[in-house]
Amino acid sequence: DTDIATNASGVAANLSAIGSNDTDIATNASGVAANLSSIGSNDTDIATNASGVAANLSAIESNDTDIAANLSAIQSNDTDIATNASGVAANLSSIGSNDTDIAANLSAIQSNDTDITNLQSELDATQTGAGLAVNGAYIVDAAANYTATATSLAGADADLDAALKQEETDRIANDFWNLAAGVLTPDAGITDVDMGGVDVQVEGLSASQAIQAPVGMITQITSSEASIEELQAEDINTDDMTAIHIRAIGTTISTVDFDGTLNVDGTSTLAGLNAQATTTTSLTASGAADMQAGLNVTGATTMDATQMDGALDLNASADISGTLNVTGMITGNLTGNASTATTLATPRDFSATGDATATAVSFDG
Repeated sequence: DTDIATNASGVAANLSAIGSNDTDIATNASGVAANLSSIGSNDTDIATNASGVAANLSAIESNDTDIAANLSAIQSNDTDIATNASGVAANLSSIGSNDTDIAANLSAIQSNDTDITNLQSELDATQTGAGLAVNGAYIVDAAANYTATATSLAGADADLDAALKQEETDRIANDFWNLAAGVLTPDAGITDVDMGGVDVQVEGLSASQAIQAPVGMITQITSSEASIEELQAEDINTDDMTAIHIRAIGTTISTVDFDGTLNVDGTSTLAGLNAQATTTTSLTASGAADMQAGLNVTGATTMDATQMDGALDLNASADISGTLNVTGMITGNLTGNASTATTLATPRDFSATGDATATAVSFDG
C-alpha cells in the first residue's frame, strides 16, 4: 500500500511534468512561429531559436525516458496490485474461517459456562455435605467429642484417627481375649465364661472341661464333659456326659450309641438296647434288649420279654409273674410251684429212725 501511494505520487508528478512540458511545447511552438517570423529578418535569431529547439528536443527525450520509467513503474504497480488482490482474497477466506472458529469457540464458551455453573452447584453441594461454609471454609464444631479443636477436615480426620487408635489401645488393654493363628483364647486366670441370655452359634465346639447350656443345637460337639439340659445334635463325642433327657430323633430308625458306660439314675425307656455293660436303677425295654457282657440292675427292672444267652446273676430277689424258661443251670433258692418237673440231677437218699425205721431209699424227684 505504501509503494502504491508512492507510485501514485510519482505518476501525479510525472503528469504535472508532462503538463508542464506540454505548456513548454506550446510556448516553443509560439517561439517557433516567432522564430520563423524572425528568420526571415534575422539569421541570428534563427540560430538562437535552433539552439533553443535543440534544447527542447533534449528535454523532450528526457521526458520520454521518464514516461517509459513511469510506465514500467505503473506495470510493476499493477503486478503488486494483483498480488495484493490475491492476498486480500486469501485474507478474506481466512477471515471467513476465523468467523467459523469464533462461532465454534463461542458455542464452546457458552457450553463451558453451563458446565462451570453445574460444577459450582456440585461444589456447593459437596461443601455443604462435607460441613463446610459456602466459601469452603471449615466450620468448627465446638460441641464435638473428638474434633472440637480441629480447624480443617484433615485435622478432624487426624483427631478421629488418634481417638480411634486410643480406643483400640484401651480396648486391647481391657480385653480378656487373645487372637492368634485364628484361635481365640481368654486371658490367663479366666476359668469360666458366663453368657447367660446369649445365643451362641458355632460350627464346631471343643472343650476340655464341662459345657453347660439350657438348650444346645449343635452339629458336632467334642468334650471331656458335657452338662446340658436339652441337646439336639447330629454327632456327639464326649468322655463324660450327664443329661436329664436323651432322645434320638430320626426319619426311620434312630439310635444312640455309647462307646463307654451309660449310667442312668432315673427310668430308661428304650425300643431296643444293645450294650456291652449297663448299670441302671430302673430299665424298661419295650423291645429287644441285647446285652453282650451283662446287665447290672441296682433297682427294679420291668421287662416284658427277656432272653439271655449268657448267665443271669441276681444279687437280690426276682419276681417272675410269667414263665421262666432256663436251658442251663439255676443256682440259688427258688420259691414257687413248678407245673412240670423232671428227675433231680443228683438223687437223694431218705432213711427213717425212731419209732419207725427204714433203710435208705434213693429218691431222684
